[in-house]
Amino acid sequence: MTALAVRRRVAANIKRCRQRAGLTQDAMAKQLDVSLRYVSMLEQNARNLSIESLAKIAACLNIDIAELVCDEKYLDDAKKSAAELGIELLRQFVKKEA
Repeated sequence: MTALAVRRRVAANIKRCRQRAGLTQDAMAKQLDVSLRYVSMLEQNARNLSIESLAKIAACLNIDIAELVCDEKYLDDAKKSAAELGIELLRQFVKKEA
């Protein structure tokens, strides 16, 4: 998958998640302390986003960052894989501590 395809997916997911949260672009901009134009540009794939920016957007929308970067049809699988990885890492940590 190309970087452009990922950016397009993220832009579409931001818009979908914002709408699902019942926020206007203006309301989201205010929560993020950015301009309305910036939010509009996010949804139009006109911005490169850092991990920090993605994390702030996810927090604003009260979602997991995976919802912004994953293909919606594979989201449940991605969350399940992440949860399984987290559980396995926790098990390894507990073994080391015991």
